[in-house]
Amino acid sequence: MHKPSLLVAAATLLFATQNWGGNPLHCEELSAELEPETSYCGSIRVPEDHRNPAGKNISIAYVVLKALDSSSSAFPVIFVTGGPGGRSLMAGALKHWSEHLIRQRRDVILFDQRGIGYSSALPNMNDEFLALMAADLTVGEELAQTRDLLNKYKGKAQESGIGLDLYNSEQSSADVGQLMHHLGYPKYNLYGVSYGTRLSRLAQTKFPAFDDSFVPDATVGGYAGHPSFPAKLGFFDAFYQAGMNWHDATLPKSDRVFAESDVPSLIIVNQFDPVTPPESGRVFLQGLHQGRLLVLDEAGHGGGDPECQGKVMVAFMDAPNATLDTSCLNLYRE
Repeated sequence: MHKPSLLVAAATLLFATQNWGGNPLHCEELSAELEPETSYCGSIRVPEDHRNPAGKNISIAYVVLKALDSSSSAFPVIFVTGGPGGRSLMAGALKHWSEHLIRQRRDVILFDQRGIGYSSALPNMNDEFLALMAADLTVGEELAQTRDLLNKYKGKAQESGIGLDLYNSEQSSADVGQLMHHLGYPKYNLYGVSYGTRLSRLAQTKFPAFDDSFVPDATVGGYAGHPSFPAKLGFFDAFYQAGMNWHDATLPKSDRVFAESDVPSLIIVNQFDPVTPPESGRVFLQGLHQGRLLVLDEAGHGGGDPECQGKVMVAFMDAPNATLDTSCLNLYRE
């Protein structure tokens, strides 16, 4: 039996916002950003624990941006955001995807992962987190106060009857599968960024019949014995340490192995990314028998030329087994 990643639950608490329950109020909240003729939104109910379908259920909110070319039959793209805890159903994200090159011929599916935004959100610790980030603290004080903050909001969630051990990658990937079933497309292209690469890889493993192609960008480790965060990143190092000591219900690293896959996959990483360096991409490539790795000569987490990367991704999704024109990319050459 898979046990949860405690860091996912802790980070979800960090980025969570108001709980809208089962009502798709995001359709009203975001109505100014959505065009009724070319988009639609809704929510589905999923088990909080997919191992117990008859138990408590929660809401997963989504938006579908229809392809601008209404005659296109290309399979849609599901965008899986990072964090963990990053939101997709926000005005800025909707605007970005409304104008993205991918949307010319493909529907774009956005959703808030469980515990985040409009998807049965957990108690929101964001304000206190930001105040702690701004405080002038020693490394030890920062770690101690971070632990206190996580424990405080862990208590709030427990008082509300929320099973924090169920807010993890295994359960969330099952949500993705139910969303794919609900929307009814025969196949999907999974596009994950940062932590979303791990979540989409799990969804790819669980629901191979739905997979058309897979594009993980800035791949996160944590599986196959690779560390989740290889570099110390200020406050987030304290947050990671505090989260990793939150409870012991975590999947042993020896069991964190993705299933092998023949789905065409395009991995994109930056040579000078301190969070998800090229080695994460090389580890991620293991088991992807039709995978290819692009290492960009870029700095930062997910940096580079977005217009060029969009063109390359579209070309890959259109013909995943063809020779790929990467001439616009700043590829790293050893």
